[in-house]
Amino acid sequence: MPALHVLMLSLLTEALSRANLSRANLDGADLNSADLSGTDLSHAKLNGVNFESVDYRGANLSDAELKHTDLRDADLSGVDLTGADLSGADLSGALETGKKLLSCKHLEGATMPNGQKYEEWIMDKERRAKGANSTNSS
Repeated sequence: MPALHVLMLSLLTEALSRANLSRANLDGADLNSADLSGTDLSHAKLNGVNFESVDYRGANLSDAELKHTDLRDADLSGVDLTGADLSGADLSGALETGKKLLSCKHLEGATMPNGQKYEEWIMDKERRAKGANSTNSS
């Protein structure tokens, strides 16, 4: 995205609530402190976006590209992430459910809410499930 467009978007972040930005290309934008509540960002390109202190309540990020995006400490509890690509994203401290993250299309290399890399996180999840199954069958 050209620098001028990123600058203009940075200045307009407060007017994005409930906007329809489906399929928008916002790669590299600075959306720090934006109100994205109720915003439709489905199928949008949001790679490398600064989402620090963003309000996502009710946002639709389904099938969006969020590669290498900073989502630290984000409250993703009301966000639709179905089919989203979060490869390499930083989700450290994010509020979410594991089920919601498992609905994402890609999480390879992402840092999960507990600080683990995705690959370690999924192996731990599988080990815990196997442990619970072996305990229940005893």
